[in-house]
Amino acid sequence: LQLSDVMSAAAVDIKPVDEATLRSWGEQLAGERTPLVEKYRCLFGLRHAREPAAVDLIGAALFTDKSALLKHEMAYVLGQKGDPASAAILRRVLADPAQPVIVRHEAAEALGAIGTEEALAAVAELTDSPEQELAETCQLAVRRIAWLKTARPEEVSAAVAACASVDPTPPASASESVAAMAQRLSDPSAPLYDRYCAMFGLRNVALAGPPDGQSAEEAVAGLSAALTCPESALLRHEVAFVLGQLGHPSSMEALIGRLTDQSEHGMVRHEAAEALGAIGTPRCVELLRQYLTDPEILVRESCVVALDIADYMTGSDFQYAKVPSA
Repeated sequence: LQLSDVMSAAAVDIKPVDEATLRSWGEQLAGERTPLVEKYRCLFGLRHAREPAAVDLIGAALFTDKSALLKHEMAYVLGQKGDPASAAILRRVLADPAQPVIVRHEAAEALGAIGTEEALAAVAELTDSPEQELAETCQLAVRRIAWLKTARPEEVSAAVAACASVDPTPPASASESVAAMAQRLSDPSAPLYDRYCAMFGLRNVALAGPPDGQSAEEAVAGLSAALTCPESALLRHEVAFVLGQLGHPSSMEALIGRLTDQSEHGMVRHEAAEALGAIGTPRCVELLRQYLTDPEILVRESCVVALDIADYMTGSDFQYAKVPSA
């Protein structure tokens, strides 16, 4: 089962994109003078375009852009597209020690999403990397690819459809209690893969219930509590990402705590900033503006993107990205 088949089945109808439009998005994405938020919008347009040229355009920009934030987002998009043709690009990024760890991490995660033998060979080489975030990502990717080999097609489709995203692990069983998943997520003795499964299980519970439902609140509380787990910055950053997917206001204080902690890993602060943008309350917007001058460029740029997301969430734009919707 090819990931692209799953994504096609889960996606809404999307019109073909003409070559001139694709090239325009690619040129803007690679342009030195294109504002960061406009690059993001072009990137996510290319994410939804099904034409093979979209992969090449993203790959070309990935090797020339100076922003670690944008390059990591490009790697993420290649993984979400699921085109095996992306594997060569992602392997090159992963193998390059000059790339920032956040970019190499995302390349490894994207290879895990694509799930081919070529992808497996690449991530298996770095499961013992001295960079903890990279080693843990590769370990998760190896486990995910092993799961893909035994999972039924309907299991793979269900995992993608839950949040219209390809996650680093499948979710925990829907029959598992919120309390059990929350306990495992914050348990430092549990395997990281199992903690990730619990995390995505909690997200799915929060998505399935009404926003003010007790189960949703408990699931968000369980996720928020894991933002302070000290043993894995990778886990904390993924929890922040999931909370951004949910955009639940009750997670705001926990996310603010991660963004404002100057000693926190930049990957975590970055995801916390973008999650706050997804929540988009006036307090979130005010705080994000304060951190536009943060000493860490990854955080500064994340706040720029987060403010644009917040503007979209509270505005009238039908679609954030340049999606050729039918």
